[in-house]
Amino acid sequence: MLQEAMKMIKPEMTVSFGGGSTVARLAKYLCDEDETLRKTLKVTTPSLETMEVLNRLNYQIVALDDVEKIDVAFDGCDYVTQNLNAQKCMGGIHVDEKKAAKKALRYVLLTKPERIGKTYNAKLPICAEVEQDEADLFLKMADQAGFEAEKRLGIKTSRGNLLFDLYNEKCTQADAEDVETWPGVVGTSSFFDLCTDVIYEEKGKTIHLRKEDLK
Repeated sequence: MLQEAMKMIKPEMTVSFGGGSTVARLAKYLCDEDETLRKTLKVTTPSLETMEVLNRLNYQIVALDDVEKIDVAFDGCDYVTQNLNAQKCMGGIHVDEKKAAKKALRYVLLTKPERIGKTYNAKLPICAEVEQDEADLFLKMADQAGFEAEKRLGIKTSRGNLLFDLYNEKCTQADAEDVETWPGVVGTSSFFDLCTDVIYEEKGKTIHLRKEDLK
């Protein structure tokens, strides 16, 4: 899988490495396999943990907000459908990850076969970043829409906002899209129409799904 991902990286590119251990392994794998290529790259990341890894590996790092275009962005996910709509509910840095995804020409998810399914997975919560002043209205909207909302205690984002997990096993993709429009919502963990590639390994074989190949 890492070898397949590395094929997408060319000299002089701007590359984003997202959160998670698999993406961190890719950053190290690239250094081990082609130090010359690594030296030509500019890299960015939405993740503080990945930033530490990139610093240790001596990558040339640029701030995400200072990058206009990303050639290829790598990330992980908690679930992705066969038509490349993803859910990223666990990490809580989805607003910044989505910023990288929207700037990227190719947004690539490195995942596992058990995290791939045919349709939206309502068993996973929707994580929403919410402005603190709008939290009460957000909770009212959640209740009206049939969601159980749980605040992540003791956690604020880099923007000083709160994180809430929304649970509703009858939730549809359309319902998840609607949450994005609620008052105070800065962004959610639903990544629809953003992913261009999914790479995973199954039974010793590397599978690379591309948006262009979807029927």
